[in-house]
Amino acid sequence: MDLIIGRDVGNMVIEADGTRHGCTVFDGYCSYWRKASLFVELSDSGDHQVKIYPSPVPLSLEEKREILNPNNRKEDLNHHQEKYSGNELIFSGIFINGEMKQESRYRQNPGKQ
Repeated sequence: MDLIIGRDVGNMVIEADGTRHGCTVFDGYCSYWRKASLFVELSDSGDHQVKIYPSPVPLSLEEKREILNPNNRKEDLNHHQEKYSGNELIFSGIFINGEMKQESRYRQNPGKQ
């Protein structure tokens, strides 16, 4: 998947087949917005259910300060804390190698217009 990462990102959860994995998206260069890729590999056998969403436990400003590098990036956080307060998850693309199957609640009823 491709994400847009920057000041407002933080932690996310990737839930694959009911197993949750936490992932920190915020990195040392998140004082500006950029595209980043993340790959998730699942077994070849069977169907899989995958959910990706922002973590209910966001990074604190202090945690973001510790991650940022070098000092000039930390100064941006010190002077503009409001820009870093979010825990957003912004997709710019999702690549699926296989067939995507939707649950029936998401399918449109072909008999209705």
